[in-house]
Amino acid sequence: MMDKTSTLSSEKFISKNYRDLERFYSPDPLKGIVIYGATDTPDKTGEKKLGQVITENISATYAGYIYCINPKRAEKEDAMILGKKVYANAKKLPTVPDLAVVVTPAKTIPAVIQECADAGIKAAIVFAAGFQEGGKEGLALAEQVLEIAEKGGVRICGPNCFGMFGENFNGTFSLGILAGGGYVGWLSQSGGVVCDPLDTIGKVSRVASLGSMLDISWDEVIRLFGEHKPTKAILLYIESLGNNVDDFIKAAREVGRRKLLVSLKAGRTEAASKAAASHTGASASNHKVYLETCREAGIVVAEDLTDADNFLEFAKQPLPKGNRLLILTNGGGPVVLATEQLELYGGKLAALSPTTLDTLNQHMPATWSHGNPVDIIGDASAERYRIAIKAVLAETGCDGVLLTYVPVAMSNPTEIAQIIIEEGAKYPDKPIVVSFTGSESVKEAKRLFREAGLAVYDKPDTAARIFAKLAARQKGLEEDDKPCRESYICHECPRYGKACNETKAAANKLLHEVYESGRDTLTEHEAKKVLQAFCMPVGDTVIAQTAFQAAAAADKIGYPVVLKINSTTMTHKSDAGGVELNIQNFNDAIAAYVRIRDAVPPEHFEGVNVQKMVKTKGVEVVIGSTVDPSGAKVVLFGEGGTLMEYRQDTDIEILPITQVGARNLIRRTKISKILVEGWRNVYKACDTATLTKLEDILVAFGDFVETHPEVKEVDINPLIISNDGIIALDARIILHKKGHARESKTL
Repeated sequence: MMDKTSTLSSEKFISKNYRDLERFYSPDPLKGIVIYGATDTPDKTGEKKLGQVITENISATYAGYIYCINPKRAEKEDAMILGKKVYANAKKLPTVPDLAVVVTPAKTIPAVIQECADAGIKAAIVFAAGFQEGGKEGLALAEQVLEIAEKGGVRICGPNCFGMFGENFNGTFSLGILAGGGYVGWLSQSGGVVCDPLDTIGKVSRVASLGSMLDISWDEVIRLFGEHKPTKAILLYIESLGNNVDDFIKAAREVGRRKLLVSLKAGRTEAASKAAASHTGASASNHKVYLETCREAGIVVAEDLTDADNFLEFAKQPLPKGNRLLILTNGGGPVVLATEQLELYGGKLAALSPTTLDTLNQHMPATWSHGNPVDIIGDASAERYRIAIKAVLAETGCDGVLLTYVPVAMSNPTEIAQIIIEEGAKYPDKPIVVSFTGSESVKEAKRLFREAGLAVYDKPDTAARIFAKLAARQKGLEEDDKPCRESYICHECPRYGKACNETKAAANKLLHEVYESGRDTLTEHEAKKVLQAFCMPVGDTVIAQTAFQAAAAADKIGYPVVLKINSTTMTHKSDAGGVELNIQNFNDAIAAYVRIRDAVPPEHFEGVNVQKMVKTKGVEVVIGSTVDPSGAKVVLFGEGGTLMEYRQDTDIEILPITQVGARNLIRRTKISKILVEGWRNVYKACDTATLTKLEDILVAFGDFVETHPEVKEVDINPLIISNDGIIALDARIILHKKGHARESKTL
């Protein structure tokens, strides 16, 4: 299914560079901005029109030339709008503007973009709605606009957007002149989400309200904001990732090594998904896939706007390089809660060095905590705070410091705040966060902290939780960047070399024939044959068309055996009575064949598969893959067997998958604990060789899925794992309908 927020055209007419988007924020003042639909006339009710608001905001903030296009007003000689000359079209302009701001109805946009292309205007902000979110007619209109823009070399922000805001001009329809000079860059598919922070002084550096994202993609703006020095953190409000998930992950990881990326995702519930679709035409993707995409990209996912604000507050400080936090306080209770939050989210208390302990023992009262958290007791004076602050900031065995204070009559919070600011300035590379609880008595202290660029939290438990989550994010980025063991796609494969290539070629031919026939479901025998060629540990299977053939095959394989229905239309065999287990002799095989044949409608029955029944007691897992509506291909791993859907113990990894990714995917499931440690006398712990082989299988499986875009779904369930070996007992492959998939690398 087409993702409505993605690029609609399959053909690219121009080469796109994300740095070209800089003209949306810094249009050349000598070339200027042209506003289509500019006006200074209110509507019939006296309310300002959109074109009027946009024209006023740009006029009030932009220092370069501003041209107004309004054909009706241009009919009058020397017509002016807000002191700007009015023109009938771009051909009449004295220069070629650097940016077009288009405030005209949707039906006019194709002609306007064509005019921009003809005039040499390279960028346009399109506010009009009625495109991807407007059904078939809207999609057709969007396709038309995109084709014109790509042929003419015009980059488009929008449509259905709130506009762009930067340090050089306000190209939005916000209320009044926006407060700039901040440190957070906002990328959003919703204009409403950015209205609040735009009204907050000192918070926002740039805004990209991308709307339905006809042209501009997430990765382009992430990279652009990544090079913008005032922007220390990037917040993304996402309704759909689009179909370039790989580029999104690469861009986020590149920028995330330098700056904090935080995401808000809409569409977790059915109602939210519907609202997002009606808003931007977004195609809702699986939320679990989205979370995994963000994890791999190094993006912190915020639960809500308040949670996002808490993460962004930390971005004023250097990001933590580890998870060891040192806490200083004059009140023990609140930091007990902070310690709990720290440990719940993967952080830990830093151990105090002998030097720090000696200093504190010499100068603190005997009743101080003698450890971390460093509790210097409620009657702590400003001077006691100064000594303790110096000591904890000098501690080299920590990755961050949380300085807290509860209001008491024995000390002045403003004086203590000044000490923290003074001493903290000596450690520019160490994350320092503060939490002064209270309201009126600490108001001035918090103001000073914010002016000094410290991260300020009302509650210490919030500060500790945010530190721990960001430390985990940094650790994840570092682990994923480590070089991994070579990926042995043909590890221990008996067909390695020429024979292996021939086997893979035969499997690809089979896939091609099924795909070209229009059939979308492979039989179990076909699926196993294909997966075996791509290094999956699949047992041999024989197809029998009669009861006698089934019994003869069972005799040859050796009892006990399993009989399963062979069908090109039925995938869930057990539910339909299509599986017979533990068959012990010739007569049982004949009877089992008859039971399967009689249990399913004739049109679904195409014989049976006969295979050896595995006696090995091993852990049952599932390996699977599917394509998310966003276009991302994922590998799934977790507990398999008949209880898979009930227990829901699975996790996913976005392709491509490496040994590191495979290892982490396994570890994120509960079943991994049984694989590693065993369970009672039922399952033995897997040795290192078995676990390594499982990683290899996941990598090989991912390689197969990634190189075969005609494959829609694959699953191996169950895959039996034990130290005696790993073997797939069942397999299923479903293809896209003919014409849907791109050409694969092998077909």
